[in-house]
This record gives sequence, C-alpha cells and structure tokens, in this order.
Amino acid sequence: MKKISLINTFIILISISVYSQSTMIDVPFKETLWDFGNASYSLHQFMGENSIELSQGGIAVKDVNFRNGTIQVDINFIEAFSFPGLFFRRQDPGNTESFYIRPHQSGNPDAVQYTPVFNGLAGWQLYFGEGFWQTVDLSPNTWHTIRINVLDNQADIYFNDMTEPIVKVTDLKRELSSGEVGINSGPPVHFANFKYSTENPILVKREPQNKVEQDPGLITSWKISNTLTDSLILSETTLKTKGLKWDTYPTEESGLLNISRFRNVTQTERTVLANITIDAEQETTKELQFGYTDNIRVFVNGQIVYGGRNDYRSRDYRYLGSIGYFDAIYLPLKKGKNEVTFVVNELFGGWGLKAKLSDTEGITVQ
Repeated sequence: MKKISLINTFIILISISVYSQSTMIDVPFKETLWDFGNASYSLHQFMGENSIELSQGGIAVKDVNFRNGTIQVDINFIEAFSFPGLFFRRQDPGNTESFYIRPHQSGNPDAVQYTPVFNGLAGWQLYFGEGFWQTVDLSPNTWHTIRINVLDNQADIYFNDMTEPIVKVTDLKRELSSGEVGINSGPPVHFANFKYSTENPILVKREPQNKVEQDPGLITSWKISNTLTDSLILSETTLKTKGLKWDTYPTEESGLLNISRFRNVTQTERTVLANITIDAEQETTKELQFGYTDNIRVFVNGQIVYGGRNDYRSRDYRYLGSIGYFDAIYLPLKKGKNEVTFVVNELFGGWGLKAKLSDTEGITVQ
C-alpha cells in the first residue's frame, strides 16, 4: 500500500508540474503584446536570446488582468547601481506590488527585495528582513531566471533555483486586487522569455505562525492631517493646527503606519501631522518609543520636545534609514487630555511612523 501511495503521489506531482508548464503563456516583446508607454528600449538578440534592452521605465503586458498566478522572466544585467525587476497587480505606475534586484548589492542581505508601492512611494525602508529581502549572489553579464508564484496575500519568489524560493512573502501589503504584470528597469538591463499564468499556483508549505500577543502600549490608530508644504512646518517650534483637515486611519497589525497608503507627495508637499490624544488621570511622565522615516518633530500640547532625522545615508554611507524603535521620548503629560503630534517628512524610500508606550497605567490613548 505504501508503495502504491508513493507512486500515486509522484504521478500527481508530475501532473501538477506538467499542468503548470502547459498553462504558462509566452509573451514575446512585440508592440502588439506590450504597452511600452514612455519607456526607453530596443529589441535585439543578446547572448543567444531574443531580448528587450530596457533602459528606463516600465512596460506592461497588454490585456492581462492578473490576480493570482505565476510570472517568469530571464534577466541579464551589468554590475551597476540599479533596481530592475517585476511588478504585478499594478493599478497604475504608482500603485503596485514590486520585486527587484540590486546588482550593486550582490551577496548582501538586501540583494533582492519585495516591496509594495503606494501612491508612487516604494516602502523599502518600512518593509525589510525575512519575508521581504534576501542574500543572493548576482553575477553580471549572465542570464538569470526570476519566477514569482502569487496566491492571495502570499507569494513565493524564486531566483535561478526553481525548487526553493529565496523569499516567501507571507503578507503582501497591498489590498487583494487584479492588475497588470510587467517589468521595469533604470540603467540598461536585458530581459528575455517573459511568460505568465493566471492559474492558482501551489505555494511552498509555510510553518504555522504563532500569533504574537499585541503590546498593550502599541499605538494602533492615528489622526493624519492633509499634506503640507515642508518649509511651513519643519522650522516651527510651536505647533499651529488651525485650518488643517484630519482623518483617522488604523496601523498595520505590527503598529506600522505607512503614510503613503493615505497621502500623496509632491515636490513641495511631503509632510503630514500625525496625532494621538492621551488622557491622563494625573500629571505624569510616560516613555514613548518610536520609529520613523525620514525627518520628524514631536510636539506635546503644542510645544516641541524632539527633532530628528532617519533617512537614507543620514548616519553613514550604507545606512538605509530603515524604520525601527530606535528612539524614545519622555512625554510631560498634564492631568486631562494631551495632544501628542508627530510632524513626519518624507524624503526617499518610505513614509512611515510607529510608536508604543512603555507603560499605560493611569492613561488612555484616544
């Protein structure tokens, strides 16, 4: 019986593999099949493959509404500062799920990375570590294969070795929706053999995750102002909020507030106010640990108590400006309601905020 069972399992696995391969649709790089938009590109033979040399921008497969399935492409790059890769479920160029490689970071922990893009801002400073990036050796002037299997809020991402994913994304950050698939690049990169399927893939088995009990001091919602002109707010030492428009938004389960989910940035308006109200039973001082990107000022009841900067290369040449609980302030709270306001300015790589109180005895956060 065991022998028959093993044979049946083997046949099923072969059937799944053949079925997956048979449903993959090849998409040659032709103008009838791709939306090239304003991308800079050329089509030619390169190292034995019919390829596209994509110099700038992104291109999408025409008439594909991708929700779940598989995307695969071969990529050949030079050793240069660049971020070529794939996108999927794209609503428009500023709203998509994205996976890219960093040829200039070969062998480093962030050689490849998954990140969501909201309103034109990639969130690589907010989403990093296991489930987002991985160490990979990236050999230039060689054909490599990228494959992404997408199923609902998860994805398995493969690089060359098609038997084990290098990144297992357990929580795709954008809302589940259908959208475009395609490729993008900065400096010239060659792509070949693009194919996709909209059949549900079989993902690599995940280990059951133990749900972590949420910290009682975690801030899980914020009031967010309309976007402001940076120069009007970043030099202020007393806070003026008259005339601002406010909306209340929840954080992600981790406590992260990705501001780009809710607000757009422009060249001159890249700043918002994020506010919580703390009701104290009596006059007290409470520690608030927090993380942010990129510039910040903190006010308690309109008076400044902190200013800092945590952006790309702000501390050394390889510093990424990643968000974390790296800072703390001691809030001077009066009896009754206290307004705690963070002025958060975005520069590059993620617009985020997170905070937690070390002790909530005698106070209520509203």
